[in-house]
Amino acid sequence: FSLSYTPDPDYSNGISSANTQGDCLTWNISSAYSRMIDCRWSWTANVSYNGNVYTDSRYEQDDRTYLSGGLSLNLRKDARTTYGLNTTWRKEDRSEGYDSDSWFTNFSIAHSLSPTDSMSLSVGSQAKFIDGDNKLYPTLNFTYRRQMTKGLSASAYVAYSNENIDTYSRWGRSNYLSNETWRVGMNASYVLTPKVSFNAGTSLLFSQYSKGTNGARDYDRHTWTASVGMRYVFTDNLSGNINYTYTYGDQGDISPIDHYNRDVISAGLTYSF
Repeated sequence: FSLSYTPDPDYSNGISSANTQGDCLTWNISSAYSRMIDCRWSWTANVSYNGNVYTDSRYEQDDRTYLSGGLSLNLRKDARTTYGLNTTWRKEDRSEGYDSDSWFTNFSIAHSLSPTDSMSLSVGSQAKFIDGDNKLYPTLNFTYRRQMTKGLSASAYVAYSNENIDTYSRWGRSNYLSNETWRVGMNASYVLTPKVSFNAGTSLLFSQYSKGTNGARDYDRHTWTASVGMRYVFTDNLSGNINYTYTYGDQGDISPIDHYNRDVISAGLTYSF
């Protein structure tokens, strides 16, 4: 269970970025259950419920919740390689704009390249159902990780999917049924002590909006974020964090706010059961 309150939505996690301002309360509740079938095969079931609520009524049209559940089957080929097959259903309910349902089916591989390097790759399909428009899209997620020193690790990733973020325009009262988004980023973390750790990261989002209703024309959107933060472990179950995030957004000429800069300091608590 995690809960955070920020003076802006978090562009880096993909939950909400339809507005560029407005105090936002974000929560996440998730649970997973795993069982071994034999020494090589295992399966995992997971469910999660998360979303955001704006405290300012002017922006509550972006209030939304996500409910998802999934099942995966994993095969450990050897000490270095694991294969996986996953299926997940995700339902998104929005205060305004079209709700959507997505069914993901992915094949994955996780491989240890060396004692300090590893990679994971997931490819598959996303069946997206929104306002009677049903279409199949590809999905991709690739991550490379490296343990630099005993306490320092870094990773880089690239991901593609068809999201439902910023697809409602409150100015034109229109919706975009398709939002093809590429995410590219790098993250680093440094464990100073068992209780104190630091993190930093940067990400780029390239979004293409299409299939607009009420005559809304297609447009592209680019968002860049950079962040630094610290995490402190209070107990085995409870931890706290404080982060600074800089966001630059380029929305083309589709909205009254074409470009913007945001500086956000946020704090949160995470409790793990």
